[in-house]
Amino acid sequence: MEVRVLDAVPFPIDMDSLAKQLRIREGSGHLEKLEKLADQARAVGKPKVVFRAAYIEERSEDRVRVNGVLLSSRVLRVNLDKAHRVFPYVATCGAELEEWSQGVTDLLEKFWADAIKEMAVKQTVRYLNEYLTESFQPGRLSRMNPGSSRLASLRAAPSFQHSGGRTPRHRGPPDRPFPDDAHQVGFRDLVSHRGEL
Repeated sequence: MEVRVLDAVPFPIDMDSLAKQLRIREGSGHLEKLEKLADQARAVGKPKVVFRAAYIEERSEDRVRVNGVLLSSRVLRVNLDKAHRVFPYVATCGAELEEWSQGVTDLLEKFWADAIKEMAVKQTVRYLNEYLTESFQPGRLSRMNPGSSRLASLRAAPSFQHSGGRTPRHRGPPDRPFPDDAHQVGFRDLVSHRGEL
């Protein structure tokens, strides 16, 4: 399967949830400032996700080979024990939202902008989950990210490289759909209810 980019990710901002996360109370002067910031973010935000279906080719005690890429992690291998297909993906808040956030100068508002970008990434991952469920009817889905549990960080784990060895931080050729901004890298493993495809 070719790499797919989903770039029409809905970006509603749940103000109640955002205010609660940031501990801003109703009637506070901060709430009005946060609402203005959220309106700006909503106007420019274009979160995206890039993914592909990949197949598990072999397993050993602490490694798994996916589409020719050897991933070294006992935890990952155990978690993919009954899986046959995974969906490597990168979710991003989008260059537009990142650029907007760079223009925020107030220290507190910068913190809020970061929370909005994080919300965008989380919504993008949820959107991907829904898309995979509708398009591939996978059954049970689960997720692992570099750094979760005992998986190595992106910098220390060449096993998470893709597209000819480029990591998501690579700024380069047009085969990269978005720049180095807020993003999340993860693997979605696909397991049906009976452990078969």
